[in-house]
This record gives sequence, structure tokens and C-alpha cells, in this order.
Amino acid sequence: MGSYYSRYDLTRVSTGPIAALFPDQSDRSFPANHVYDKVITARVNLTNFWNAKIEGHFKNGYGASTFPNGFYPQLNPMGFKPNTHALVLKTSVNF
Repeated sequence: MGSYYSRYDLTRVSTGPIAALFPDQSDRSFPANHVYDKVITARVNLTNFWNAKIEGHFKNGYGASTFPNGFYPQLNPMGFKPNTHALVLKTSVNF
């Protein structure tokens, strides 16, 4: 069993002379300026070299920027929601 909290904050897309062309993104009240991810997880060892894992993600924000963070406009043509929940099932083999 385990858990973690991931925090991704956006401040500026660019610096220097061209920074004036891009909006300031330091206001964390907008979901486009952050991604906060609360995660709970459990792993079970099926054998000495094979395991299975389940994760529950509870995300707030989507951090719309030029940086890849898992939310892509081409996959979400109707726009992003401020909260996202995900259930992830994984399996791993160690050798």
C-alpha cells in the first residue's frame, strides 16, 4: 500500500523579450495553471518476478501549456474539466 502527492505549477511559458507575448500563468486558482495529483496505490507480488499494481489518481487542474503533462487538446476536443479521476492497472516483470 502507498500514496503520494504530485504538484505541477506553471509560472511562465517563456522568459526574456518574448515573454510579453505570452500570458502570465502564476494564478493557481485557474485549472490551466496547475496539476495537483493525489494518488493511492497497492501492489501485490504474484511470483518472485511478477507483480500487479493498482493506482487511483485524483487530479485537480490540467496545466494547459506547451509542456507535455498528459492532457492533449487533440484527444479532448470538447475541452478540459477542472478535475480528473483515473484508475490505472499495471503489471511488471523483473529479471
